[in-house]
Amino acid sequence: MSFRITYSVLDADMTEIHRLFDGALAAVKALPTPEIPSWIAGEPVTSGELFDSVNPADTRQVLARAHVAPLSELD
Repeated sequence: MSFRITYSVLDADMTEIHRLFDGALAAVKALPTPEIPSWIAGEPVTSGELFDSVNPADTRQVLARAHVAPLSELD
């Protein structure tokens, strides 16, 4: 699937903008999937299981993995 930037100016040549957008999108997709900690009392907690946050438009695409705070870490 390919996304394109569109504007209300229908006669504009968007070729260069599309090329730059596609390059930037490819660079972001090449980054590792980020892991997000839980925050407890202002401190990041990376223990516990992970769950995937997925793109709702394409659930095969994992956007981030978040740590679930274990109950033993909470009061």
